[in-house]
Amino acid sequence: MHSQKITKFVPGFLSLFFLAISSDSNAASIDISYGQQEYQVVLQDETITLTPVGNAISFSANLTDDLSLGLNYQNWQDDKNYDNRVNADVDLTTVGTSLSYYLDNWSFSTNYSQSEVDTKILGLKRKQNINNENIDSSSFGGSVGYGFAINNWFYGILISGLYSDWDFDKYQVKAPQKEGDPEKVTTEKSSGNSSSISSSLSAAYYIPLKDETGLMLGGLLTWNYLVSGDSILISRNGRDVNTKPNGTTRNPTNNSAALNSISGDESYGQFALYASYDINDAWSVDIDTSLNIASVYDAYTWSVSLGYIF
Repeated sequence: MHSQKITKFVPGFLSLFFLAISSDSNAASIDISYGQQEYQVVLQDETITLTPVGNAISFSANLTDDLSLGLNYQNWQDDKNYDNRVNADVDLTTVGTSLSYYLDNWSFSTNYSQSEVDTKILGLKRKQNINNENIDSSSFGGSVGYGFAINNWFYGILISGLYSDWDFDKYQVKAPQKEGDPEKVTTEKSSGNSSSISSSLSAAYYIPLKDETGLMLGGLLTWNYLVSGDSILISRNGRDVNTKPNGTTRNPTNNSAALNSISGDESYGQFALYASYDINDAWSVDIDTSLNIASVYDAYTWSVSLGYIF
């Protein structure tokens, strides 16, 4: 058995749109989100798709007029019974931080994250059949972006790179084939690293409403390329801290589209759509969804987040 994580972390939705807008050095924001993503587990010759759900919390603050800091924590869980033969359980956790610098229409960002994925598969017919897997990974990345606005339209391009280290541990127990025979216990350990680059194009339209409220509708197309390492473990992270049209910081947690992404493809794309509504000058609601393109695993994700600026 071998498990493979294919959750999403689409980098820099709104940051691509608002690079041309100056920020308030005293502003900060906190976002809480709920969402769902996909995680696939390979069971012998079959692939089980789990759909872990969970929450995320993100904090961002402008340290100066041009420098901003972001922190985030995310956790997803799922437990699935497969044809009354096995029970599959997955727990995914990520902690990350980012630092972004803005210069005119340009943004320069670095980010670091640590992730852990625990997968447990228990045989229901033969309860001695146990398969536990753990993946620990750390990732460091950077990006350069350029954005501009034409009236209420916002456009952006982002080039990013990522380096990841990972450790894989596996513990497996197989029931004896004959009565009286001992159970078979096997362990496996491995480690590796990977490097990848990504390019993103984005566009969004801002609809101003009454009393300083507004609605932002946008889309993002990202393409990811494996440069070196194991294509099974390509860890991506990154949504940059960004600004809203009113000049305050915003760093949506982007739950389902805001995790590390591990795909089995050496080259694949991601398409995302989102809507962001400003309830007033402090509160906002975001909805986003994304889908892999030209990938072996067409993972679909969604999330809803509530943000507060202070």
